[in-house]
Amino acid sequence: MKDTVKRAADGVVLETPERSQLYAVQTPQVFQADLLRAALQSAIEDGTELTDDCSAVERLGMKVTLTRGAEENIKLTTPADLAVAEALLEWREKRENRAGV
Repeated sequence: MKDTVKRAADGVVLETPERSQLYAVQTPQVFQADLLRAALQSAIEDGTELTDDCSAVERLGMKVTLTRGAEENIKLTTPADLAVAEALLEWREKRENRAGV
C-alpha cells in the first residue's frame, strides 16, 4: 500500500494504521461461483452492505487469501479515473513500441 491511511471520526485523526498490514484490494476477485452466490445471498438476506466480493465470503467465516495485483489495474469510478486510465494505456503502448512487442 503506497498511501498513508488514517482512521478518523468527525474529521479528527484517531489512528494511523501500520501500512505494512494494509492492502488495497482490486477487482476482479475470484471465488468458486457457488460459494460467491451463497455469500452474496446471505448478505442480501441479512441486509448487509458490502464493498466487495471478499467481504461477502469473509462474512461466511471463510479465509480469503490475497495475490499480488498490478499497479495499473485501477478502479474506474470518476471522470478523473478515466483520464488516468487513458494515460496508462498511452504509456503502455509507448513502452511496448519501444520494446518491440
